[in-house]
Amino acid sequence: MLGYYRAAVEDAAQNRALRDTPLTVPVLALGGDRGSAPDLHQALKPLAQDLQGGVLEDCGHYLPEEQPRELARRMLAFLTQSRA
Repeated sequence: MLGYYRAAVEDAAQNRALRDTPLTVPVLALGGDRGSAPDLHQALKPLAQDLQGGVLEDCGHYLPEEQPRELARRMLAFLTQSRA
């Protein structure tokens, strides 16, 4: 249990070192138009070099429950696209 608390200090230092370095891996960010962060993909732009995202219509916070087919369609498109 104490290891968790000791690691928190180290984790915080690592996070500070990485916070100004954008992710280089592809990132998919989706939000629901009725959710708390529909423009999530816009807010994350500074954090990722290869960011794709959008807003699912008629959807709140729980994308997999509220729009499972549309979420699956977008995830499959993201995961199967060719990146050169």
